[in-house]
Amino acid sequence: MPRGRKPQPRREGEPTTIIPLPESVRRTLQAHTPCANLGLQLDRFLEWSAGWQKLADRSRERYAESRQGRKQLVYRAPDVLQAYLERFRALLRELNAQERILETRTRVVVGLGAESVLETNIRLHSVHGFPVIPGSALKGLARAAARLLEGRDGADDAFVDVFGAGTPEARRGGVLFLDAVPQDPKRLVLDLDVMTPHYAPYYQGNEPPADYHNPNPIPFLTLAVGVPFLFALAPAEGSGDSEGAERVRQAWAWLERGLLELGLGAKTTAGYGLWRPPSPSSPQDALPAQDRPETSKPTVEVHWVDPGALKAGARDLWAEVVDLSSRPIRVRLFVRGWEDRTFPCGGVSPMGLQVGQKLLVEVADFDPRTREPRMLRAQRIF
Repeated sequence: MPRGRKPQPRREGEPTTIIPLPESVRRTLQAHTPCANLGLQLDRFLEWSAGWQKLADRSRERYAESRQGRKQLVYRAPDVLQAYLERFRALLRELNAQERILETRTRVVVGLGAESVLETNIRLHSVHGFPVIPGSALKGLARAAARLLEGRDGADDAFVDVFGAGTPEARRGGVLFLDAVPQDPKRLVLDLDVMTPHYAPYYQGNEPPADYHNPNPIPFLTLAVGVPFLFALAPAEGSGDSEGAERVRQAWAWLERGLLELGLGAKTTAGYGLWRPPSPSSPQDALPAQDRPETSKPTVEVHWVDPGALKAGARDLWAEVVDLSSRPIRVRLFVRGWEDRTFPCGGVSPMGLQVGQKLLVEVADFDPRTREPRMLRAQRIF
């Protein structure tokens, strides 16, 4: 509402909320409610309080419904997404792209800070309204994984081959990072989450933090746990067959490490944004892990090693989660004679993990004096 303008009282017979659209558009919308296009729901079809000229309180949550005991939204245009996937895969064949499918291991939100009348946002396809992950975000994540997890930079030829270089070389990268899209329309579920800043005046720089400040719940949409996405990388134009394939292979290695260990999108430090290899399709896969019924888990065959196999940079070591209360988590290595020892393990969030879960880890920091690792880093979660 404009500063200094008083709200107008609601006239008798006037609806409590309105959709600020032309009458003909409103009639069409009412005839097709609910709208199957999530983008239109969030950007164009939000309700306003009549007479107050502000967003209606219920409009923040009206796009989600109560399912499985929580606020969720199921994508209502599966035929649109299926047709898009057919066209997208035809494009991938033309580009000689390599496809891989990963699914969300924790809630994921990309585009949370983008401009929106709701204060929060989620990246959606501009036409069809289903969630997408921009290729630029994937390229940035792969680059971050290469730098943070392997220490690669512009001085490394493989790094430059994949991501390119700035001035003075001004060389473009040899890999195309395409947008990731939902792979299964039936499993495309979004959760309504909420963040609650307690010290808004302090964050705005107006007052020091204090207990008398009012909490401000802000709802936002996220991808639910267990939603599969199709990722694709392709060699850039002009890359030779073997040369381009090697660059794509290297890019995949970095991108997968970023998705599995660093996380994608917003709130990754709070455990959001992590991915995992796909699990068998099930209606319960879209539920958070704590809400799924108990099921038997496939047996994982682990391999024990001798202490002499441990050294700086050792990879593909089996470990078991023993403590999720500490940061980083602590694990037990499958090393003969070390059954009672535990070690810190980074590169993984405790959210969604369980005690007893198996990991493949690598030695991130090694003490040559004691011949024991100071820090481990998770490679893969089972």
